[in-house]
Amino acid sequence: MAKAATKTTPAKKNVPKKDLAANPAFKWQMGGLIAGIIVALASTTEPGRQALRSVGLEDVVLHYTRGKSRSPKAQVEQQPLPEKAVEVIPSVCLTQSCNVKVFHNGEHEGGKSFTVSPADVEGLEDLGEWLGPKMECVSQGMRRDEPKYCKVFNSVGVRVPSMASVEDGETLYVVPQNRNFVWPTVKIGRKVTVPHVKTPLGAEVVLETLSHSPRVFSLYNFMDMEEADNIIEDALGMTQEAYRLKRSSTGTKGNAISKTRTSDNAFVTHTKTAQALKRRIFQLLGIEEYHETWADGLQVLRYNESQAYVAHFDYLESAEGHDFKSEGLGTNRFATVVLYFNDVREGGETVFTHAPGIDHHLVPDTKVPVREVLENLDLPRGGWEEKLLLQCRRHMVVAPKRGQAVLFYNQHPDGRKDLSSEHGACPVIEGQKWAANLWVWNGPRYGLSSVDPETGRTVDKASGVDKAGNNIVPDPTFQVQAAFLNEDVEGASLWFDGKQLWMDRDWMIGETFKINTFLTHRWVVKVDGAEVKTWLISERTKDQSFVLSKASLA
Repeated sequence: MAKAATKTTPAKKNVPKKDLAANPAFKWQMGGLIAGIIVALASTTEPGRQALRSVGLEDVVLHYTRGKSRSPKAQVEQQPLPEKAVEVIPSVCLTQSCNVKVFHNGEHEGGKSFTVSPADVEGLEDLGEWLGPKMECVSQGMRRDEPKYCKVFNSVGVRVPSMASVEDGETLYVVPQNRNFVWPTVKIGRKVTVPHVKTPLGAEVVLETLSHSPRVFSLYNFMDMEEADNIIEDALGMTQEAYRLKRSSTGTKGNAISKTRTSDNAFVTHTKTAQALKRRIFQLLGIEEYHETWADGLQVLRYNESQAYVAHFDYLESAEGHDFKSEGLGTNRFATVVLYFNDVREGGETVFTHAPGIDHHLVPDTKVPVREVLENLDLPRGGWEEKLLLQCRRHMVVAPKRGQAVLFYNQHPDGRKDLSSEHGACPVIEGQKWAANLWVWNGPRYGLSSVDPETGRTVDKASGVDKAGNNIVPDPTFQVQAAFLNEDVEGASLWFDGKQLWMDRDWMIGETFKINTFLTHRWVVKVDGAEVKTWLISERTKDQSFVLSKASLA
């Protein structure tokens, strides 16, 4: 592992120790230096990064490890990138005034410039306490014991709670506590390297602006090639009726077969690769803590030739048993990330019907009339497929490229439905398309939520009351944070429902797996291929522990 190289600023000569100790600027500088060293060392390992997340310091990594941006690469090299030495440089903003440009969430116009001195923010719990009021940023629906100040993010989507992680001249964004960070579009074609979001092989994700309205971004280097292959294999291996590959469905309950969605889909939720991709998406979106209840399952899609999905919105309008009004205190689909697992010879693009075409993202001009395409694919004239094909030739589309993804927002930064976010899946003309959707919500999703009695805000269903004031009894989708410990059994492995191998490897002695799971889920232990123990998640308790030992198998 590369060691952190530190750079310190020597103290001025002939200054008594008691004067230094009484000097606020000195306290800021030394505190920042110590924090920087700890952060730099911890951030070089995954356990260290997890520890930083647990105490809210992961965002500081950005300042102390920021390197030069690399140009985006469509294909990820299949070799790990070498680790780099980390140079710890305390922010000058700890000891002197710094200039910052501040915008509202997701905006790139109408920002305000401020000069922030150490005295301005001394003693404050968060930088947002100072910047929020100056930007007239207000948080809604917060409980008495929750912070009211707005959060502050930098230009690469990392939360910055203090000036320790701010550079002079930096651009910042204020985000209400009850909202998620939204990437600003700034200008078409703008590319931003996101250094804290990486693939397992170390490639940094690159985000390119494709459209202002709707807010659409192309994501380069989002996954390794092995991850793309793993998800396809996982989808093909699903056998449970609720998860297996079958004709795609729509609706809040996912059980309505639509004539205008002709693909097949499977839901992959608990495999190692699926969990890694979901957490990476949350990280890219600036959501500081991963919540299993804030996303629908990873929906894996297979489109054969002629198959497509009519233009539609991901934002849900149903009113059955849930507050979908995300502009208020309800929740809905906030952002969608579409992952592409293979190249498609022709067709299969994602079209945005309210976005103008962009030359380098348009469908190649095949000079084949739509009428002829319909005949070749044996599709009817005058139907939704013909309309969709015309939309795919007139509006902005993103072609599926292996290892890449596209991000778009279904909500405006204030939670209102984005009426320009309509999109569809263009028919596959030649070849086959494998992709996946992850719909991320702005809070607990439909079926996993209740209403906080104090604020009226939509919260997790573990506790709360319904709109009539009745106590809510958790349903079978109640989330459990389970800890599985292998105490002393050699050759053991842990399987979800006996079919999906957890972490794709053996379960080492002394190792603890911490897993987000749900009531009714079944976890199986196998030794040398034989099932030796089964745990059924049945208790409505948030934190549960399970121990595998020789004694328990006797």
